[in-house]
Amino acid sequence: MPRLVLLIRTRKLMWPAAALMVLLITVILIRVGLTSPIPDGAPGNLAGRRIAIDPGHGGIDGGTNRPDFLEKEVNLAVALRLRDDLIARGAEVVLTREEDIDLGMMSPEDGDGRYLRGLKTRVSIIEQNQSDLFLSIHVNANHRLPSTSGPMVFYSRKTPASRALAETLQARLNALAEEKGLKRHSAGPARFFLLENCRTTGVIVELGFMTNRTERALLENGDYQQELVQAVIEGLKDFFAQEGSVD
Repeated sequence: MPRLVLLIRTRKLMWPAAALMVLLITVILIRVGLTSPIPDGAPGNLAGRRIAIDPGHGGIDGGTNRPDFLEKEVNLAVALRLRDDLIARGAEVVLTREEDIDLGMMSPEDGDGRYLRGLKTRVSIIEQNQSDLFLSIHVNANHRLPSTSGPMVFYSRKTPASRALAETLQARLNALAEEKGLKRHSAGPARFFLLENCRTTGVIVELGFMTNRTERALLENGDYQQELVQAVIEGLKDFFAQEGSVD
């Protein structure tokens, strides 16, 4: 940053000259960008926030799929993009998985099946890292009505904060959906294991419907994945900006 050094002979400096000098300094400081940084945790700011990202499924568990489409791959691709963008904005990011692994297979045997062990492991990772919130990333499907499209966000009724998070994210994702000719949705309550058993504020983000041919092509497109990430980030900023009003 440029350094500004002023040598002033105070005895000979008249008031009009002093006023002019103050004005000049103000203008220069604005031009060179000498402004106070936004403190960590400020409303709407992502710096210093700890966010857990849970790319759904993985490994032997491919999620919803077709011969040419695996949900687990899209979930991870979007999660990694989201991680990179959040870190660039100063957030701390926790990932439940960073590669194609089945968390149930990585967990010790405890009498539960592989799928339930994987879900418990996701809850444990999120809570042990004391995350401010979590986002579980998934892809939806509706084989009976393939015309269904658009991202959807689900929350638990247990905490008002989770509902507020879901609604802010849904609003941003709806705006993107409209741009692409996809359907709008309302954020909705759900009783998925992760939502019901994780005490941390969080939501499940269904990125779209792979059973819709148009949306499936979008979900596989890197540029659209980045647009989804940007919508989520804007939704997070909206949520943190209103955080003080959420009980």
